[in-house]
Amino acid sequence: MLAGNSPVGFPVVSCTFDWLDNYSYFNETSECKLPQCKECLRPAGPDLELALERLDGFAFVGIMEYYDLSVCLFHAKFGGNCFPIEFENMRTSNYTQDPEVLLESLKGYEDLADNLVYSTALSMFWSDISHYGLNQTSCNKICP
Repeated sequence: MLAGNSPVGFPVVSCTFDWLDNYSYFNETSECKLPQCKECLRPAGPDLELALERLDGFAFVGIMEYYDLSVCLFHAKFGGNCFPIEFENMRTSNYTQDPEVLLESLKGYEDLADNLVYSTALSMFWSDISHYGLNQTSCNKICP
C-alpha cells in the first residue's frame, strides 16, 4: 500500500491488516471495524496511475526475492564498496505463520493494482539487470 495523506487523519501507511494476527478487528463478513478502515480499504484504482508515475521516477528498484542481486545492482548503478554486512539479515524474526495458510485465508482475493505496481517494478529491475550486464559471475566481482 502506498503512503499518503488521508482525509480522515490516518496516514494510509498506518493501515496494517495481518488477517490472522488482527482477526478481532474484523467482523464475520470480513469487514474491518476500525475507524481508519474506510480509508485503508478504499479502492486503489484512482491512485494506480500516480503510483506508476512515481515508480517510473525511482532511481533504483530492488526486489526482496532477489535481494543479493538487488545489492549488486545498487553498486553497479551507483558505485561504492560492497561490504559483507549488506548481505546479513539485520532484522531476523520468528514469524511462524504458514505461507500456505495465509494464502488460503485470502480466499482467492487478488489485488490487481498491487500486482500491476509489482510487475512494473519487476520489469524495471530486470531491465536494469540486463542494462548493467549483471549475473552471478559479474556480481561476484562487484561484491566479492
